[in-house]
Amino acid sequence: MAREIGISNITLFPLTQDDDIDITYDNGSKFKLPWAVSLETTEEYAQSEYHGDNIVERSSKITSKVGLSLEVSSDTPPSLDAKITGKVNKDGFTFNALGTTQPIFAMAYSIMMDDGNERRRVIYKCNLARTGQTNETVSDSVTAQTYKYEGIASSTVNSNRFDLVMDKKEIDAMLPGPQKTAAEEAWRDFFTEVQGVKMALN
Repeated sequence: MAREIGISNITLFPLTQDDDIDITYDNGSKFKLPWAVSLETTEEYAQSEYHGDNIVERSSKITSKVGLSLEVSSDTPPSLDAKITGKVNKDGFTFNALGTTQPIFAMAYSIMMDDGNERRRVIYKCNLARTGQTNETVSDSVTAQTYKYEGIASSTVNSNRFDLVMDKKEIDAMLPGPQKTAAEEAWRDFFTEVQGVKMALN
């Protein structure tokens, strides 16, 4: 059985509109976040129960948000950190000021499998804040430092979606036809523009 083993090619697409009318991203302003070490996503649920006749009539869990924890190399320059977190970067200076708010992005990335297969995922509406930095004096051993970003992914207003996942092996196994052609095109353009956010589900 194949297992997921790695993450790469993180690409952030700035969200420009998300309402009942439309959802759009600034594909021309997308940018890469290199040297990813790990990404953890945690789905959080609202739970409900309905009681009747002394029994639980119905219970359900509804996804409310997705927590994000991203670790990257500390080689990430201040100018790139500012683009991710909304800090001010000007003329070689980067400022973290009171009231800084994080921009909202779609985050697309690749997940490698240990059998050579690849999955791709895009999280449609998320923000990231850098939550810590550790610098240590060099001693007998050197520990390479990383940056940790944490954030929240919420569902889109326009389509109520959190994310999309595609698997290359599943696409290759599809029967020839318009559905396979559309999936192959989405796979090819996955890091060029945000895929699937407006796709009809029925």
